[in-house]
Amino acid sequence: MFNFSLRKLFVFILLGLSVLSLIVVVMGQSVFGQPELVDDIRVGAGSSKPIDLTALDGVLYFRANDGVLGEDFWVFDPASGSDPMLMNDGIPAYGGSFVPNFTVMNGDLYFQANDGVHGFEIWRYDPRSGNSAVMVADIVTGSGSVNPGELTAMDGVLYFYANDGVHGFEIWSYDPSSGNPPAILADIAPGSDHSFAKNFTAMDGVLYFSANDGLNGTELWAYDPSSGNPPAMVMDINVGSSGSNPYYLMAMDGVLYFRAEAAGHGLELWAYDPSSGNPPAAVSDSVTWFRYLSPEYLTAMDGVLYFWANDLVFGAELWAYDPRLGTAPIMVADINGGFFGSNPKNFAVMDGVLFFQADDGVHGEELWGYDPRSGSAPALVADINVGGSSSSPAELTAMNGVLYFSANDGVNGIELWRLGDEGTVTVVTEAGEMAELPKVGFVEGSGADLGGAPCETNLARTGLRIEIPVLDLDAGIVGVTKSGDGWQVDWLNADVGWLEGSAYPTWAGNTVLTGHVNDVNGFDGPFAELKTLRFGDEVRIALDGLTYVYAVRENFVVGAEDVAAVFAPEEFDWVTLMTCEGYDAVEERFGLRRVVRAVLVTVE
Repeated sequence: MFNFSLRKLFVFILLGLSVLSLIVVVMGQSVFGQPELVDDIRVGAGSSKPIDLTALDGVLYFRANDGVLGEDFWVFDPASGSDPMLMNDGIPAYGGSFVPNFTVMNGDLYFQANDGVHGFEIWRYDPRSGNSAVMVADIVTGSGSVNPGELTAMDGVLYFYANDGVHGFEIWSYDPSSGNPPAILADIAPGSDHSFAKNFTAMDGVLYFSANDGLNGTELWAYDPSSGNPPAMVMDINVGSSGSNPYYLMAMDGVLYFRAEAAGHGLELWAYDPSSGNPPAAVSDSVTWFRYLSPEYLTAMDGVLYFWANDLVFGAELWAYDPRLGTAPIMVADINGGFFGSNPKNFAVMDGVLFFQADDGVHGEELWGYDPRSGSAPALVADINVGGSSSSPAELTAMNGVLYFSANDGVNGIELWRLGDEGTVTVVTEAGEMAELPKVGFVEGSGADLGGAPCETNLARTGLRIEIPVLDLDAGIVGVTKSGDGWQVDWLNADVGWLEGSAYPTWAGNTVLTGHVNDVNGFDGPFAELKTLRFGDEVRIALDGLTYVYAVRENFVVGAEDVAAVFAPEEFDWVTLMTCEGYDAVEERFGLRRVVRAVLVTVE
């Protein structure tokens, strides 16, 4: 731990390196290259919003929207010299048929899909066969869904969570070599209760995950197939029923790292070395009792653990922990000088370089790179959306020395890009999105006739409710279909709308919920006070007797056309709340959108 004077010196060094990295970008071309458009599948400003980029044998698979057939299965083979193509997967066109969860195992691609007949089940695609994708099993017979998620391969066996309607959400497994269908591995929360097993991470032949047995809260569990024993809790880290809620599990050099919370520690970085014979332990209480790092997006590179952390002094910045040094985690650089934070995320490693999204307060959310071998600070790769606007790079995926990701250059919408081996950033393709975020505010005296929800617009009641305690808000959530280039939401009234095209509420990914700032008579709408939400405030979503608790991480304003900032893809369970702001009396429109983002912290 640094003493005060050494900490100040360390900060000055970091600030100097940050300024130097910006000077390198401003004075000349970034060492990582510059953007270049390669192809445009849907000509114009529409977006394909590629998501769940997955590499298999030198071919990139992903989900995208071409503006004609809706979201579907796409494939890009760089070696073929062809543009990305819509793949004939054999699954009949069905709205919302895919959920981002592609996983590679034994040369096959596994994913969750709904063919409109069997509900959401596990499917398999073998690119070597030339055949269409096939459903692995109809676990919940008929049109019901087993809703599998977090598909994870370990030693030729596929592990995932699922709900067969009898055991609740539990851990399942599927061994293709056995000839048997998928089966529940353990009913950790007995009966119809849910253990919500998730965060699956394989390390040295053992599968680690978080689960709640109904007694100890959500804790760290492990399953060793070679032992012949069922999954077992590693340790009751936060003794009692509250749970430590381990999250962002990452294996590095035989040690499992994760974020957890325990009495006297707060949300901190923990480590578990099974070979030591010792139980999991906090790596370091990096700050004082009233502050904690709350590390997120743990990523390993060359024996060093990198992550997002917020010490409430410099804001959310890039941090690192090198266990070989025997010292506490340290901040790598103060990219966005001061206490605002650059909010680094979407990490990916390629050829010894850490790539990620960050906002330096000047260029917006853009692609950054950090090469520890160079001795230089993290540097801006390219200002893809030139100026203060954000390209919001996400889905970073390395394949054969090329980094693929989604980004918005402000002209072509959210598309597939790549950082090539020659140091050039390239737009790969484009395919379909909306021109403006939905209008959730009324012009005073407009006399709009709201009526009811048109059947083609309303996805019907979801059975969910949203509660924001500090705003005294408790409202129902209804589904809103995307029609044309946007969503029609006038009819929402006092309800909150889930926007189709974002993750379904309580599922992994970015769920976008919208509500009116005011009603047609000028009275406050359900989201009138979003701007008052602060870091850590709770957003609660209730479904089937369970409550998903999210903690606010960001509160900001974007333009009405800044779709990328609102619909930025996420790997984990995030909720984005949005409403109108910035009424222009001359143009009689709301030119801004208030955006609040919150991450899942626990399930009650």
